[in-house]
Amino acid sequence: MKTTFSVCIFLSALVLAGSLALAETGTYKRCISGCPDGEGACAQCCEQSFGAAFATCVADYQACTGKTRDKAAQIACSEAFNSCRKAGDPGERSFNCPGWQTPKCQYDCQKWNEPAGRCVGAPMNGCY
Repeated sequence: MKTTFSVCIFLSALVLAGSLALAETGTYKRCISGCPDGEGACAQCCEQSFGAAFATCVADYQACTGKTRDKAAQIACSEAFNSCRKAGDPGERSFNCPGWQTPKCQYDCQKWNEPAGRCVGAPMNGCY
């Protein structure tokens, strides 16, 4: 009985250590940029991982974008969200969100720019 209990404890510790080892570290922008489109659980995980600092920003953004389909207004909503987020940015944190993938660029000639939170380097007419 003691041996079975010890084995269970050991296996539980291995699983916990493995899940911690899989955790990523980065900013909110890195976290949210790694969530595939339509992966709401991933985006929600990022929001939870970075705390209440973004709750107001997210709520305001959702209310703003829900009011309009106009492209210029959508851009204004995104800019307001980014300003709000920067004002309350808690810096880097660990996160382990479902579906999260390292941000990738569409073209091989591009590179992910961490500070900008986007792909950079492709010429205007594509890659050669």
